[in-house]
Amino acid sequence: MQRINELIIPKDDKDKSIIVNESEQIIIVGGNGVGKSRLGFYIEQNNQDILNKIIRISAQRSLSLSKEIYADNHSYENFKEKTQKDIKRQKKFEDFIDFEQEMLFDFDDLLIYLFSKHQFEIYEHRKISKKGIESELGLTLLEKVIQLWNMFITNKKMEEDYKELNITFDGIEHNASLLSDGERVIFYLIGQVLASPPCSILVIDEPELHIHKGLHKKLWDELENQRPDNLYIYITHDLSFAASRSNAKKVWIKDYIGDDLWDWELIESIDNLPDDILFELLGSRKDILFVEGDPDSYDTKLYTLLFSEYSVIPVGGCNNVIRCTEAFNSQKKLHHLKVAGLIDRDRRVDLEVNNLRKNNISVLDVAEVENIFLIPEILKMISDHLAFSNKNVEKAQSLIIKRLQEKKNEQISLHTMSEIKFQLSNIDTSRKSLSSIKEYINQKISNLDTDQIYSNYEEKIEKIIIENNYEEALKVFNDKSLVRCIEPIFNLKSEKGNSELINLILRLLIKNPNFSKQIKNAVIKYTNLKS
Repeated sequence: MQRINELIIPKDDKDKSIIVNESEQIIIVGGNGVGKSRLGFYIEQNNQDILNKIIRISAQRSLSLSKEIYADNHSYENFKEKTQKDIKRQKKFEDFIDFEQEMLFDFDDLLIYLFSKHQFEIYEHRKISKKGIESELGLTLLEKVIQLWNMFITNKKMEEDYKELNITFDGIEHNASLLSDGERVIFYLIGQVLASPPCSILVIDEPELHIHKGLHKKLWDELENQRPDNLYIYITHDLSFAASRSNAKKVWIKDYIGDDLWDWELIESIDNLPDDILFELLGSRKDILFVEGDPDSYDTKLYTLLFSEYSVIPVGGCNNVIRCTEAFNSQKKLHHLKVAGLIDRDRRVDLEVNNLRKNNISVLDVAEVENIFLIPEILKMISDHLAFSNKNVEKAQSLIIKRLQEKKNEQISLHTMSEIKFQLSNIDTSRKSLSSIKEYINQKISNLDTDQIYSNYEEKIEKIIIENNYEEALKVFNDKSLVRCIEPIFNLKSEKGNSELINLILRLLIKNPNFSKQIKNAVIKYTNLKS
């Protein structure tokens, strides 16, 4: 018996096949409301020739578990007949509009099947033994399910006891009906997979539902390993889980057209773009803005509040922003979205900034994101909000210029090294011999006028200080302590690395629409983003 390796999904009035290899699975992703669950239902309903080999595990599943389980017919066909007795209902979704809300009450039926088969397997072994034929009784199906469950729920122990499932926890035995939702779901999923007929298709809607993030990848890895003969079709909202199915065909559902037709594409992995980010982009109905940092960083919080027209996605360092933006924009198939990047200036020279902007990567007109919170417009708004005068704003700006004066030599050196690094990074790689490479590199280094570069930055920064040019100071001055150093001027302070000034600005952006509009108008010119 061979593993099923073809799935048919209707598209453009035609049935289009997805062919998978022996070890491949299928991941179905897409935004909310595009008909992913509807597609799972369609797959189940429109494959009558292999009906007994299709198991749809609905996201809407009852988790009730009876205290006692009574054995019944041990056949899998009887179990399927109980749980899918309405399988021949109307095929048109318009006649079954509430299918997504349909609750599957098949947990008890699964347990009855497992217990019935358990007793049958023991009975068969005993019958053979009575005939004098030696045979070894391995684990029954129920025992295999329990063994796997115990492997994942390590702080409890499950055992079968005639017509009950019992759990031992902290030395006390309880009935399994007292298990948490997550613990029941894990048992249910293990049971459904192990009980499935050979070479089945499992359509799993929200495989991560009720399961701790640290477990669901490991659980499905193990279930796929236990039953490699099955074809697993995952319909998921969980991007990290989708990315964890590394050996899977990716189906991107764009929309449900109607009359059992979907607009969908097969998506290949993209170099320099992690799959979890790719899935997030495919599920977005907004344009994309890649930023530095992580979900809790100031970059992400600020830009999410300011640019609601974008899906703001943090990807770590500036190099990741550059790679992800360029990688996505190189894909013609994905041009339904506009993708941009936004990074700190970080002592970049004008030539580098201009080159980045040509590739949809905007560069701040301040040294780093923390300096955005110090632009004159924001300081003025905060001063007014806290009932301070303009003198406090002037005092804050003077303090930052003074700090630049104190750290002048350090900043000049950092800018010098940054430009040298940029010049050396622009290397012509066409040389084909050792001698030509050495000649080229030596010439490249000899052309570097370090004294002149240093002198240029020295002159530039001294000019900023002499002219008290505050906005230019914010452009060249990388120092994450600047926000903290001016906070006392406004009776604010930082604790454990959390800036009270920044948190105040973020709160006002959330709670004060007028403030939010003014801040956005002020910040947009420093980001060079098209609003």
